[in-house]
Amino acid sequence: MKKFYLSILIATALFSGVGEITSKRESFQAQIKVELIKEDDSTVTILDGSKFIELKTIGTSTALAQELTANRPENGTYKGVKYTVNAFKHKIKLVAGGITYYTTTTTKNQDESWNLSQNDSDYGYTTTNAPSGGFVTNVTFPKPLVLSSGSDANLVFVNQYLPNNVKYETNGNVESSNWIDETTKATAFLPSMPTKIVSFDVIYSKSGTTNLTNTVTAFLDSENDLIGAYMMRPSDHSALNGSFMLSGTKTNDSYNLKFQNGDDSEDSIIGDDYYLVSGTLNCTNTTYSNLSVNEVSNGGTATEPNNLNSYSLTTTGSFSCANLNL
Repeated sequence: MKKFYLSILIATALFSGVGEITSKRESFQAQIKVELIKEDDSTVTILDGSKFIELKTIGTSTALAQELTANRPENGTYKGVKYTVNAFKHKIKLVAGGITYYTTTTTKNQDESWNLSQNDSDYGYTTTNAPSGGFVTNVTFPKPLVLSSGSDANLVFVNQYLPNNVKYETNGNVESSNWIDETTKATAFLPSMPTKIVSFDVIYSKSGTTNLTNTVTAFLDSENDLIGAYMMRPSDHSALNGSFMLSGTKTNDSYNLKFQNGDDSEDSIIGDDYYLVSGTLNCTNTTYSNLSVNEVSNGGTATEPNNLNSYSLTTTGSFSCANLNL
């Protein structure tokens, strides 16, 4: 019997503080329900969301944190994935002001303050529940996932974090923190194992001010086709409220990417707030050109990002293009 694997691949909000260098997130787990989307928009569940899966590895090199044998759906073409996160588990050591704080074994709802302890004997997992209905993301694969008779398949969940970037949200002091996290450089569900990663900065500038920046990371397969992407939202000086890629295309060196606005679900309508990013990315010369960015709010007309009217977008520059050997 052929198998269907869900691989968790690790490669090396506004926050009010940055943990000191000895801060560390030991473990980050999520209770995720994963459904593949058929061509007729119906779904089939491959992971029922009853278990927590680990999303972090120890070390900095590219690695598989976990590989799960998921429910293999029937043969056919699947155009995307829907995933719902209902809860997270965090095991974190946070150092601030020379004081070490530890997560404790407790369960909290979204935005509630955590019970941090200065006693390492209390070190445990803090579970945070998502709001009713969970955090829902729908992704249309740039390249469909095709399951045929006698074939194995992989659905790859990529997570890439910036090292030494433990952040915390507070109501004024560390003990009142209601979220602690690492800065995520890229996260994506991919219909196959990536073999190449390309990354570039979206830079907005204005005289007399610090540049505002987001990093876009795209993943390619062995045929050099686009299979996924993500827009990083740094904790400081971010231009856009970037997030997951909702859909995208690549024709030769021309990319057209649609990214979810990180606050998309605030009006309870999923997918009506997003950014459109297009440009020419040349891996041979490691340059980009013709970059453009537009924003759509509440499903309306695409316009320049609302908060950046007085800024200028850098439309050409350099970027990185590297092979992944997994």
